[in-house]
Amino acid sequence: MGTVTWHKSREAHNYATYSFLNQQTPTYLDWEVVTIFYSALHIIDAYFSKTSYSPPSDHSDRNHRIKSDPKLSVIRKPYLSLYTLSKSVRYCRDAAPSEIGSALADYNKIKGHLYSQI
Repeated sequence: MGTVTWHKSREAHNYATYSFLNQQTPTYLDWEVVTIFYSALHIIDAYFSKTSYSPPSDHSDRNHRIKSDPKLSVIRKPYLSLYTLSKSVRYCRDAAPSEIGSALADYNKIKGHLYSQI
């Protein structure tokens, strides 16, 4: 899947995309959520790249690993919230402006907990 360095660069790329979209009209709220989610995902995958032999194979595997790693208990709820919101706005509905702030708060919890470890 990728090295720690690669995942960190993808996190930065996705976050820069969020920032760009956020400066546009509210038309792209769904993509703001998606890019915030994938920013968080790459921080988590960088953690797994550094601490385990194999990266998660898919979302289900990643969710299971987050649930079973005691060091990740702090980020379980924010990650699940981001995952659920991202999936919802990709397939079921539009994002609300208030959800961007919630998504950012979850992302910041994940980044704050893991970034120094990668």
